[in-house]
Amino acid sequence: MSQSPKVSVLIITRNRSFILGDCLKALHLQIDSTKHEVVVVDSSEADDTGKLIKNFPWVKYHRISLPLGTRPQSYSYGAKMCQGEIIALLDDDAIVLSDWLKNLEACFQDLKVGVAGGRVLPKEGVQLPETKGDEVIGAMTLTGRIISNLYIDSGRRLEIDVVRGCNMAVRKSLLEQMDYFDARFRGQNCRVEDDICLWVKRMGYKVIFEPKAVVRHLAEERPDIPRSEFNMRSEFYVWRNTVWLYTKHFGFNLKILFLVSFFTPFRECIRRVVGGSFKRPRITQDGIRYLPAALAGVTGGIWGLLMSFLYMIQDLLNKKSISQPNLRSKQLVLFQGKVGAAL
Repeated sequence: MSQSPKVSVLIITRNRSFILGDCLKALHLQIDSTKHEVVVVDSSEADDTGKLIKNFPWVKYHRISLPLGTRPQSYSYGAKMCQGEIIALLDDDAIVLSDWLKNLEACFQDLKVGVAGGRVLPKEGVQLPETKGDEVIGAMTLTGRIISNLYIDSGRRLEIDVVRGCNMAVRKSLLEQMDYFDARFRGQNCRVEDDICLWVKRMGYKVIFEPKAVVRHLAEERPDIPRSEFNMRSEFYVWRNTVWLYTKHFGFNLKILFLVSFFTPFRECIRRVVGGSFKRPRITQDGIRYLPAALAGVTGGIWGLLMSFLYMIQDLLNKKSISQPNLRSKQLVLFQGKVGAAL
């Protein structure tokens, strides 16, 4: 077995010094200074995080000035500062559990692995949905649905489509070839990590789910967009960014773009309003409450399609392709709702 690669743990943060300390305390127990480093990129307005970091001298701290909604830019800046062959992304409100880094690192002994991620659990006391044993994990479909279920313990490694950005590691060499993280994912910047996973698959590498690499994601409030399915701005950008994700990786396929930009968000809108079931529809108070956000999602899908056309024109004028990284990419193959093969 070859020697483990050096790993950089990258944490970006903004105005959340109140939780970052807990993240770093848990992480410190797993850091081996001979082969690991921890890089924190802080875009806070105040200096609270800078003062906190003085208690963690083993952390490489970078203070930058960026406006809200610039998570991809913070990631890109931090990734360029990282020295490791592998960059492990960790949210500032994520608490790593036992052997998290060791288990992620072990995935990259297979040179065909480009991305590895693990289970994401909620804060203690939050009840998880019951599982039947045949749930789909980390899959994308051609209709625009992205099925997570990354809290499930599959009992073995799986090859999947996408992992969660709060528990995800990627080869730095691949990030360099795809010019790091795409700032065209706006709002709360959702789908930016999914974009990395799809690039990696197109380059011919695997995206791996390692159930032994576990974090507990506390899901603290963000300063840009509230964490709420009832928030109109949040739902708008979910679908706006989803359309851009599919356009980048599938091109202007009319069938896929119709499904992703209009049909699926509209269907989801109706489904939520009628209580989650078309067979037994029932109007609920939450359904009515969700209606404005659902309509915002439909609008976001249409707006995402328009922005994708604009990005295409910009890239044509700049003689840049939106569908090719610096490495010749392979055709993207999704599991399309099917669980990946055990490894």
